[in-house]
Amino acid sequence: MTASAFRKAEVFVRSRLEVLQKRYKQGWDVAYGSSGTIRAIFEIVTENGFGEAITVDAMLKLKTALIDAGQMNRIELAALKPSRAPVLPGGLAILLALMQELSVTTMTPSEGA
Repeated sequence: MTASAFRKAEVFVRSRLEVLQKRYKQGWDVAYGSSGTIRAIFEIVTENGFGEAITVDAMLKLKTALIDAGQMNRIELAALKPSRAPVLPGGLAILLALMQELSVTTMTPSEGA
């Protein structure tokens, strides 16, 4: 995991969201997400002291921790399940770009799908 790889992933996602950004430009204070990735990111950011909710700032702290580790087999994070580790960087890049592009302040995990 490198800063360059994250940047490429985020640019790719943001380019795909440009059409939606124009339609939903006003942004949201809170949005709800139901995927396993959102629930996993919520648990990881809150249990590791990166934030009390999923915010851009909290995810940037998680992103820095992943980049500093360099490889997923070197990262030690509370609440990170081994089965989730391989997909965490991609999910994080997508969610981070989505929240930035659509001006979402906070993402809250929903209980149901």
